[in-house]
Amino acid sequence: MRTLFLVGLVVALGAFLVGPAQTAVRLRGALSRMIVRLRGGAVRRRLQDGPVGPWVHEYRTALRTGLVLLAALVVIFLDRPSGGEILAIAVMLVVLLGVVEFLNQPRSPGGAAAHIGG
Repeated sequence: MRTLFLVGLVVALGAFLVGPAQTAVRLRGALSRMIVRLRGGAVRRRLQDGPVGPWVHEYRTALRTGLVLLAALVVIFLDRPSGGEILAIAVMLVVLLGVVEFLNQPRSPGGAAAHIGG
Protein backbone atom coordinates (compact mmCIF):
# COMPACT_ATOMS: atom_id res chain seq x y z
CA MET A 1 0.00 0.00 0.00
CA ARG A 2 2.83 2.41 0.81
CA THR A 3 4.43 1.68 -2.54
CA LEU A 4 1.24 2.58 -4.40
CA PHE A 5 0.94 5.73 -2.33
CA LEU A 6 4.52 6.75 -3.17
CA VAL A 7 4.06 6.00 -6.87
CA GLY A 8 0.87 8.07 -6.83
CA LEU A 9 2.70 10.88 -5.03
CA VAL A 10 5.55 10.86 -7.58
CA VAL A 11 3.06 10.87 -10.48
CA ALA A 12 1.03 13.69 -8.89
CA LEU A 13 4.16 15.76 -8.28
CA GLY A 14 5.30 15.19 -11.87
CA ALA A 15 1.88 16.18 -13.20
CA PHE A 16 1.91 19.32 -11.07
CA LEU A 17 5.40 20.30 -12.26
CA VAL A 18 4.52 20.00 -15.96
CA GLY A 19 1.18 21.77 -15.49
CA PRO A 20 0.18 25.43 -15.83
CA ALA A 21 0.25 26.35 -12.11
CA GLN A 22 2.12 29.59 -11.44
CA THR A 23 4.41 27.89 -8.92
CA ALA A 24 5.31 25.17 -11.42
CA VAL A 25 5.94 27.73 -14.17
CA ARG A 26 8.25 29.72 -11.86
CA LEU A 27 10.10 26.59 -10.79
CA ARG A 28 10.59 25.44 -14.39
CA GLY A 29 11.81 28.93 -15.32
CA ALA A 30 14.32 28.97 -12.47
CA LEU A 31 15.62 25.51 -13.39
CA SER A 32 15.87 26.53 -17.04
CA ARG A 33 17.86 29.66 -16.16
CA MET A 34 20.17 27.57 -13.96
CA ILE A 35 20.84 25.13 -16.80
CA VAL A 36 21.49 28.02 -19.22
CA ARG A 37 24.04 29.46 -16.77
CA LEU A 38 25.73 26.07 -16.38
CA ARG A 39 25.84 25.67 -20.15
CA GLY A 40 27.15 29.20 -20.81
CA GLY A 41 30.12 30.37 -22.82
CA ALA A 42 32.58 27.83 -24.14
CA VAL A 43 30.46 24.83 -23.13
CA ARG A 44 27.52 26.13 -25.18
CA ARG A 45 29.73 26.74 -28.23
CA ARG A 46 31.25 23.26 -27.95
CA LEU A 47 27.77 21.72 -27.71
CA GLN A 48 26.54 23.76 -30.69
CA ASP A 49 29.49 22.94 -32.92
CA GLY A 50 29.92 19.30 -31.91
CA PRO A 51 27.71 16.34 -32.77
CA VAL A 52 26.11 15.82 -29.34
CA GLY A 53 24.18 19.07 -28.80
CA PRO A 54 22.39 19.11 -32.19
CA TRP A 55 21.64 15.36 -31.98
CA VAL A 56 20.11 15.71 -28.51
CA HIS A 57 18.19 18.80 -29.71
CA GLU A 58 16.74 16.87 -32.63
CA TYR A 59 15.74 13.82 -30.56
CA ARG A 60 14.99 15.49 -27.21
CA THR A 61 11.32 14.47 -27.15
CA ALA A 62 12.17 10.84 -27.89
CA LEU A 63 14.94 10.90 -25.26
CA ARG A 64 12.61 12.35 -22.61
CA THR A 65 9.85 9.88 -23.46
CA GLY A 66 12.30 6.98 -23.44
CA LEU A 67 13.67 7.95 -20.04
CA VAL A 68 10.20 8.20 -18.50
CA LEU A 69 9.18 4.86 -20.03
CA LEU A 70 12.41 3.24 -18.84
CA ALA A 71 11.84 4.49 -15.29
CA ALA A 72 8.25 3.20 -15.41
CA LEU A 73 9.42 -0.19 -16.67
CA VAL A 74 12.02 -0.44 -13.91
CA VAL A 75 9.32 0.22 -11.31
CA ILE A 76 6.95 -2.27 -12.95
CA PHE A 77 9.51 -5.06 -13.14
CA LEU A 78 10.87 -4.64 -9.61
CA ASP A 79 9.56 -7.32 -7.29
CA ARG A 80 7.80 -5.43 -4.49
CA PRO A 81 9.68 -2.14 -4.80
CA SER A 82 10.26 -0.26 -1.59
CA GLY A 83 9.62 3.43 -1.14
CA GLY A 84 13.35 4.08 -1.20
CA GLU A 85 13.74 2.31 -4.53
CA ILE A 86 10.91 4.28 -6.08
CA LEU A 87 12.34 7.51 -4.72
CA ALA A 88 15.79 6.60 -6.08
CA ILE A 89 14.32 5.86 -9.51
CA ALA A 90 12.43 9.17 -9.49
CA VAL A 91 15.58 11.09 -8.50
CA MET A 92 17.61 9.33 -11.21
CA LEU A 93 14.92 10.18 -13.76
CA VAL A 94 15.05 13.86 -12.80
CA VAL A 95 18.86 13.86 -13.00
CA LEU A 96 18.84 12.18 -16.43
CA LEU A 97 16.17 14.59 -17.71
CA GLY A 98 18.41 17.41 -16.49
CA VAL A 99 21.35 15.95 -18.42
CA VAL A 100 19.22 15.81 -21.58
CA GLU A 101 18.22 19.45 -21.04
CA PHE A 102 21.86 20.43 -20.42
CA LEU A 103 23.02 18.73 -23.64
CA ASN A 104 20.08 20.07 -25.68
CA GLN A 105 21.69 22.71 -27.90
CA PRO A 106 20.79 23.49 -31.52
CA ARG A 107 23.65 23.82 -34.00
CA SER A 108 25.11 27.31 -34.23
CA PRO A 109 24.41 29.12 -37.54
CA GLY A 110 28.10 29.03 -38.52
CA GLY A 111 28.65 25.53 -37.15
CA ALA A 112 26.86 23.68 -39.97
CA ALA A 113 28.87 25.43 -42.70
CA ALA A 114 32.11 24.89 -40.81
CA HIS A 115 31.27 21.21 -40.39
CA ILE A 116 30.52 20.70 -44.09
CA GLY A 117 33.54 22.62 -45.34
CA GLY A 118 35.88 21.38 -42.60
